[in-house]
Amino acid sequence: MTITTDSYNPPRGAGSVIEPGWGALPDELPGPAVLVTVVGPGSLAALAEQLPPHWSVRCAPLAEVGDTDLLVIGGASGARIRAAVRQHPGTPVVGVVDSYASAEQVVEVLEAGADACVRSGLPALVSSHLRACHRRRALAA
Repeated sequence: MTITTDSYNPPRGAGSVIEPGWGALPDELPGPAVLVTVVGPGSLAALAEQLPPHWSVRCAPLAEVGDTDLLVIGGASGARIRAAVRQHPGTPVVGVVDSYASAEQVVEVLEAGADACVRSGLPALVSSHLRACHRRRALAA
């Protein structure tokens, strides 16, 4: 028995998805600088290495965060997310909770206004969620 595969035809049109190998994703292309601010505990020092070169990462307490494009809240809780959303309305927020956080904790973070909740502080995983939030924000603009 011989199995052959036809070439893959990606979807076309305004809502097309760019598949791996079909070219760079929009956030990987040179463009305006994107600032990611990390608030709270967690070792996300390697996060910058996982992001496009025109993105930068800084760490700051929530009270000292000025203008930023994306927020990462380490040790996220409903109260911390609500405070971040209240201080930075319209800014995408990614909450990072403990790897063993309960489903209730994750739901609390999402219901408080986080755009995404990650159960791991792995830089590659957080980076993926930041890229997705950035793309959704760009599409909505």
